[in-house]
Amino acid sequence: MSTVELFTYEDVQDVRVVRDVEGDPEFVAADVCRMLDHSNPSAAVAGLDEDEKGLRNVETPSGTQQMVTVTEAGLYSLIIRSRKPEAKAIKRWITHDVLPAIRKTGSYGTTPVERLTPLEYAKRLVDAEQRAESGQQFRRAIEAGDGITLTAFHKKYFSAIRERDFFTHLYVKKWLINQRGKGSMRTDGPRAGTRRDGSEHRHPTFKGKPYMYLHGSKADGDHRRENTRVRPGQYELQLRDRLVAEGLPANENTCGLFELERAH
Repeated sequence: MSTVELFTYEDVQDVRVVRDVEGDPEFVAADVCRMLDHSNPSAAVAGLDEDEKGLRNVETPSGTQQMVTVTEAGLYSLIIRSRKPEAKAIKRWITHDVLPAIRKTGSYGTTPVERLTPLEYAKRLVDAEQRAESGQQFRRAIEAGDGITLTAFHKKYFSAIRERDFFTHLYVKKWLINQRGKGSMRTDGPRAGTRRDGSEHRHPTFKGKPYMYLHGSKADGDHRRENTRVRPGQYELQLRDRLVAEGLPANENTCGLFELERAH
């Protein structure tokens, strides 16, 4: 039986949260969809990947019921698809209040109080302002470009793991299409008799398209070369956050900015 934690958004919307076997939070889908004004919760949840949803036994006033739940990654997907003007504020509440408190103390609303001297408080305030400025410069630099390649994205945020493992994660979690060795047969050269990769290999899937796109350029006459790039701006940061939520370890040099954006 999953223990239910009840969170209330702006004293109006209640959202129930349970834990999976590893202790990670899962959100009752019906509560989330109601909060985000998804008119058809079943359709909204059906659009999620299989690893973004599940079934949990939840204790209710009328007894134990089996309910559809969504993971943290699934929650982000539902927020992105919501047309409710308050969706951004709801995401801020989840990422800035609920999740950090759960990860820090094991439950919402029980963050231990730390007593600071006036000098310590002033130093913390200066440090926070400096980190905030660094975070703003970081985001402006991202928004100024036309997106980075996935290889550059890996080096920027997830170089603690091998590039091969990074791309394997993107294939397994259905961010990218995997057509390795599914293209036409090579007829000459040292690799004759082997198959090329399929024409859509490493292209973004339906799940990946909100965060990635095909960047094309013409080469060799009319032949168009395309490579997958991460969309600039908030999409780059959102993709990083979702991959972290799926278990990928972020680089230490970006973890501070990751926590900073959650705290502001």
